[in-house]
Amino acid sequence: MENLQPKLRFPEFKDNWKMHFISDFFKVGSSKRVKQEDWKTEGIPFYRTRELVKLSKNEKIENEIFISEEHYNDLKSKYGVPKIGDLLISGVGTLGISYVVINNNPFYIKDGNVLWFNKVKNINSLFFNYSFKTRFLLSQILNNASVTTVGTYTIDNAKKTKFFYTDIQEQTKIADFLGSVDKQLDILSQKKEKLNLYKKGVMQQLFSQQIRFKNDNGNDFPDWQEKTLGEVGEIVTGKTPSTKESMFWNGEYLFVTPTDLNENKKYLDNTSRTINDNFKIKKLPSNIIAYTCIASIGKMNIITKPSITNQQINSIVVKKNNTEYIYYYLKFITPKIISTVSGNTMPIINKTDFSKIIIKICSIEEQTKIANFLSAIDTQIETVENQITKTETYKKGLLQQMFV
Repeated sequence: MENLQPKLRFPEFKDNWKMHFISDFFKVGSSKRVKQEDWKTEGIPFYRTRELVKLSKNEKIENEIFISEEHYNDLKSKYGVPKIGDLLISGVGTLGISYVVINNNPFYIKDGNVLWFNKVKNINSLFFNYSFKTRFLLSQILNNASVTTVGTYTIDNAKKTKFFYTDIQEQTKIADFLGSVDKQLDILSQKKEKLNLYKKGVMQQLFSQQIRFKNDNGNDFPDWQEKTLGEVGEIVTGKTPSTKESMFWNGEYLFVTPTDLNENKKYLDNTSRTINDNFKIKKLPSNIIAYTCIASIGKMNIITKPSITNQQINSIVVKKNNTEYIYYYLKFITPKIISTVSGNTMPIINKTDFSKIIIKICSIEEQTKIANFLSAIDTQIETVENQITKTETYKKGLLQQMFV
């Protein structure tokens, strides 16, 4: 096994890859302890596992923790700090998340939580970072972690972790090629984020009536009216049959629970469980809005098939209005709805209170124009999401084939 080559290679490289220990190329250790009482609200960034995960995904870090510049300089002069080309690896919690230091911006890391791979021999750090995402290397981390009570990736285990190595020219080509795939993923992620921000801004303008559509003759639509959800449609609270009552399960009705609802999608057309007609409770028609009203408030989907929900969900069977318009309007006001119950130990909106929620209703023609406009943005977002998924699958395949 020590002299192998990957399935997919650049044609100019022929030599077999060789197995090495991480300690052959990196001095494996951690930082010096920084006490929590020394954390600051400004200064030099201080990274724990949660910040490392964000860095590895090129995401913005929120609620940052810092140490003083004086403290940082003292640690730097006595013990050193991570430099360009070093790697940081999560050793507690989510194991094996890796990040390459790519610039000289100062920061420090939490001891124990984050391992510090200090590069001491010539290796392309980006190539090694991709190695850390292969099944061969990750399986070693998880197998070693499984023998402890709390999963950890220790310094000793890291030193003994094996990986496959090739010459520096091939390392660089692999890292550059996979880097171009990551760049495409970043572009797509930024595009998705911009579309989501655009959608949020448009919803604000539409539902506050800052912008209005005209009718097909170019004239203004009638003024909007305030109505309760109970006036817009019939409100139905669900119920769960006992799991022992097998006569009720496996049938023609979707059984919808909060777990089934997907906040990132508009429609739900499949669930893990179904219920048959023996369960004597009101059955919901297709194209209703299911809205969670206990604990996790405001998760919702339009259910495209006949269904029954559990008791944590209030459903709206929309009457004489555009269901998608009601869905989008609820999305718009949900943060306000959540704020009204967020102080409770168990946030809950009962059927009566849910029925009294006020929304603004325009003519059915204007509702349709608004719903169609927002749906078009959702279609663009979904297209980008599919592109991201395909690119991630492509990258995963490359990692399997370009590494031993």
